[in-house]
This record gives sequence, structure tokens and C-alpha cells, in this order.
Amino acid sequence: MFVRIFTTVNQFPKTILLVVLALSAFFFVQAKDGLFDPQTGRLLINSTIEPFIERDSGAYQQFLDARKAFGSEEVVVIALHNKERKPVGLEFLLTLAHLKSEIETTVPGISKVLSMLDIPQSSGVCTGKSYFHQMGIGSVCVSVLDKYENDIACLSSSSSEKSSQLETEEGLEESLEEGLDESLEGTPEESLEENLEESTDDSGGVQPVTETTEESILDCSLAKSGKSMEELRDESEVEVNKIVSSLKNHPLFEGDVLSKDLSTAAMILSFNPGSKPESDKTQTILKELLVKYQKDSEIAENLRIAYAGQPRQINKAGEMIGQDMENIFPLSLVLIVVVLFLSFRSLQTVIVPLAVVLCGTLWTAGIIGLIGGELNLVTMVCAPIILCVGSAYVIKFLNQYQTESMKIREAKIPGEPKTTIPEVIFATLTSVTVPVTVTAITTVVGFLALVVSPIPAVQQLGFYSSIGIVSINLFTLTLAPALLHYIHIPEIVPTEMYSGLLNRFFQVIVEWLRLHSKRLIWIWLIIAAFAALGMLGLSINSSTKTFPDDSQIVKDLHLIEDELAGTDALRLLFKAEPDSENQEDPSYNPLKTAKTIFGLRDLQDWLFQVNGATEIGNIE
Repeated sequence: MFVRIFTTVNQFPKTILLVVLALSAFFFVQAKDGLFDPQTGRLLINSTIEPFIERDSGAYQQFLDARKAFGSEEVVVIALHNKERKPVGLEFLLTLAHLKSEIETTVPGISKVLSMLDIPQSSGVCTGKSYFHQMGIGSVCVSVLDKYENDIACLSSSSSEKSSQLETEEGLEESLEEGLDESLEGTPEESLEENLEESTDDSGGVQPVTETTEESILDCSLAKSGKSMEELRDESEVEVNKIVSSLKNHPLFEGDVLSKDLSTAAMILSFNPGSKPESDKTQTILKELLVKYQKDSEIAENLRIAYAGQPRQINKAGEMIGQDMENIFPLSLVLIVVVLFLSFRSLQTVIVPLAVVLCGTLWTAGIIGLIGGELNLVTMVCAPIILCVGSAYVIKFLNQYQTESMKIREAKIPGEPKTTIPEVIFATLTSVTVPVTVTAITTVVGFLALVVSPIPAVQQLGFYSSIGIVSINLFTLTLAPALLHYIHIPEIVPTEMYSGLLNRFFQVIVEWLRLHSKRLIWIWLIIAAFAALGMLGLSINSSTKTFPDDSQIVKDLHLIEDELAGTDALRLLFKAEPDSENQEDPSYNPLKTAKTIFGLRDLQDWLFQVNGATEIGNIE
């Protein structure tokens, strides 16, 4: 019954080709829309750790709770490092402030940018303001950086006003001289009338200039000190150095936004939930900003800007995996083509299995896009698996087709009609449908066993690979026979001696196995023993930082880890459970009790090993 279905369907080869072509076009659109970036055309790869977190465990729920309460942990750390290893000064902090402002307005999805300029004072005359705010005129706290930039701007505007005033006076002198010359040429009455008309017309335009000058005087009246630009810079530099020195060993600054030796300042970029900081668009904008400040800054010679974080690692990993797939997939196809050509000695024969494996891969990608699936670091290997495993089915079919053609041709009595293609296809399907399908079923069962894994990435690998194997098995029994109606493959020439390179090679192996079977068994046992010993040294590397050591992302990460606290964080989430004795009081919160606060302090002391070495000191 099963064989009869395929023999009946293959009586309509044109219909099969049209249906496969139409569905392939449909799945091509689904794969393009679901698996590729519409802007860049790059393959979308989820390089985050989320597909590797077990859904049934409490870890995933805690991961979701922490992200809901405190936002995404996908942060980017930008470090401005002084190559001379001197404490950051005025120009460094100005560059930091300008870069921070431009990031907030340019980079999409930014929720907060934290730097050493944003941490507020807990005490003092400027409580609630940053440590760079000082009490100014009128008991107003003003940032040292803002005051310096305002003084420089006022000094520049004052110089420009003086130069413009000189130009105006020179213009008035010239106009008076011209007016005297013209008055000598005309009558006194005409000259008087013209001057009155001009003064009347110009009276409306003088007032705005006067108002603008007054406003400028009001804005800069408090900033006038009679100091030069160099004096203002030196004065602000001294104040900044004093403030930065006072922040050494400060627990709110050290490691997070300021290095121990004060030579590196950092910004921590947080992103809104639902945003995609790992996207090409966001990473490109951020990289262009950093490159611009690295090159155009006044301190470019002594400045090195580095940035790292999970979004950059995800973007880079996706880019590298995409590049690998662009190489691996074509190389797999080339290898299949070479093997098929050596086996069948015909380029036309290569077309059939190539069409089968490509259609199977395309349909698999289309189904993944149709159901809303995505590719990750594990499921990226589905395409090579489908190519390598599925190609064996169609190769078996083609070999059986040649064998059945030779058998039918030899069984013909001279004078009978020649063997027809439908006749050979019928005989081939009768011979291979059951064994090929059973082989595919066993392979699918093996991949479907991965679906019981609690890890989503492993589940998807088993499911997607099963779809690909089923698709290629279906095409082997439908598309391949339909193509053979129009593509002629060479027939096997019966010979007594083995011909062909592969046949001779395998004949040597068969003869060697017949004569030395026991020796071969011992060889494989020895190899298996060495493999078993090697398994004892296996380890699992769950780090996401598997990039080349000479890559820029690793260099930036090393700088941030050496100078600052790095980019990785361990969140400890404390959630208050309702106390049965205090359910009537909605304002009661056990996290706000003195016992809890002191307990958290003891935990912090244990983590930082304040009272001596603890168990955490043994962690490497």
C-alpha cells in the first residue's frame, strides 16, 4: 500500500514539479521574512543565553522576575582610558559628558546612562547633586564642567561682540563720510529729507539688536571675571583634579565608573525592555559615535575608548556565525557535488541530488519561519546535518535506479521494445521506498529524542532536523523520479572486473576485511579504549566570550575587566513573602525590617570577605 502511493503519484511528473516549485516559492518567502533581517539581509541568530535556560526550572522564572523588576541585564560598558595612566582630568570629563549626551539622544532604546557625573552626593551643601557640583553665586549648586563651558562661551561671545562693535564703528564712520560727500552734491533741504526718511525706516530694526545685547549681558553678567581662557582652564582643571582625587576608593565609584588608579572613567548603558541593543542598527550607531570621539577629540593622542557587554558579544557572535554559515553551507554543497561526480561520472547526475537537498533545506527554513521559530547557536547546524544525512537517501535512489535499469535491460529479449524511464522508475520505487523510508524514520526518531530535553535550543535542534529529514525523504521518492524523466543519467556498463576508482578502492577494503577481520576488531577496540580515556577529560565551556584573542572585542573586554569590574553581573533577587501575622497591614514589608537590613549587610561583608577569607575566595 505504501509503495503503491508513491508509484501512483510518480505517474504525474509534471504535476510534481509544479507543486514542488510553487511550494518552494512559498517557503522561500516565509524563510526570507522570518529568518532574515529586512534591512541588512543578514541571517537573524539569537545568540543570547535564553534558549539555553531550562524552562521547567526555577532559574528561568527567576530570570524573568529579575528582568521585570530591574530591567534587562544587557548593558554596555564604555570606558575612556588615559594611555598615560594619569587621573582623568578636565578634557576627559568634558569628552565623557559630551559623549554621554550624544548617546542619550542618538542610540535607540536607551533607558539610562550612568557615569561618574551622575552619582549624587549623600551629604554636603549640594546633596542630591553630583560630586562635581559646587555651591555658586546665589546659593545655587552648579557643575564645575557646566560653569567652565559657560565661562568659555561667554568669553568667546564677549570677544566676538567687541570685534563686531569695532566693525560697526568703522562702518558708521564710512557712512558719515559718504553722507557728507553726498550732501555737498545736493541741496541742504533734500539731504535733510533723505536723512529723516532713513532714520524713520531704520528705527524699527534697531530695537531687536538692543534687546539681544541686553539678554546676552544678563546671561554672561555673572560669568565676567576678567580671566583669560587659559586661566579659566587651569582653574577648572585644579577643581576637577581635586574632586577626582577625593573619589579614590569610593565604594560607589571604584570598579563601576572609575578605576582604582583614576585613569579610566566609564559609562554604563542600560536599555529599555523590548529594545534590541544587539541589533546591527544600534551597534553601528554606537560604534560610529565612539570612533568619532576617538578621532576628533582634543585628547585623541592619550585617549583610548573601549566598549564591551552582552549586546556587543551577541552581535559579534551572530556576525561570525553568519559568516561561518556562508562558508560552511557552500563548502558542504561543493563536497557533495565532488563525491557525486566521482561516483556517477556525470554532471547531469549531480543536478538531481543537489535539487533534492536544496529543496529540503529550503522547506525546512520556510517551516521554521512560518511557525515563528528562530535560529540560535545550536540550531545553526541544522543545515549541514540535513545536507549530509539527507543526501545519502537520494544517492541510494540513484544507484538503485542505475542497477534496475541494467537488470531490465539485460532481461530484455532481442527484438523487444527498449526500456522506458517510467518502467525503470517503477522498479526503483518498488525496491527502495521501504528501506529508504525506514532509514529516514529511524533517523527522525533519533532526532525527536532530543525534544524531551528541557533545554529549548536542544529541543529545536531535534525538531528542525526531523523536519529536514522528512522533507528530503519525501523529495527522494517524488522529486528525484520526476526529474529523471527529463535528466538522463549514465547507465551502468556490466563488466566482469571492477572498474572505476571508488569500486577498486572499496574492493581492496572488502578483501582486506575478509583476510584480516580479527585484526580489524582489535584495532577498533584499541581506538575505542583511547576514546573512552579521552572522554574523562571532557569539560563544558559555557562562556560566551569565545572570540579570537587578537580581535578588538577581546582587547576591549580585557581593558574593561582589568581597569573596571567587567561586564558580567550576578543578581541576587530578594522577594518579600507576605507574613501571615501581618496580612492586615498592607504597608508591612519584611525587607524593610532592621533584621533584614543587618542580614543583607552581613551578606555583603561575606561577599567582600571583610572579616577574612570565606568560601567565595576559593572560586576561580
